[in-house]
Amino acid sequence: MFDVYAYNTMVCVDCTMAVANYDFTGMDEETETRVRAGLARMAEQEEHCMIDYDHVEDFHVPFYGCGICGTRLAGTFYPATVEKG
Repeated sequence: MFDVYAYNTMVCVDCTMAVANYDFTGMDEETETRVRAGLARMAEQEEHCMIDYDHVEDFHVPFYGCGICGTRLAGTFYPATVEKG
C-alpha cells in the first residue's frame, strides 16, 4: 500500500515567497514565526507544496485560511497542492 495523498489549499503571499524562495524578508517577527512553524510542520509530515502561480485570487479570504500559516487576513492567495509521498 502506498502512503501518498494530496489536498488542495490556498496559500498567502508570505507563504508563497517562503515556499518558492525561502525568503522571509519584509515579514514582521510574528508573521515569520508563523510561516516558519507552518513550513516546519509540513517538513515533519514529509509534505511538499506546489503553487499554481497562474491562478491568483486577489482580495480573497479562504474559508480555512492559508494552508501553511493559517492567516485569515484578506489579501492575495495562490492555489496550491500539498502532497505527501
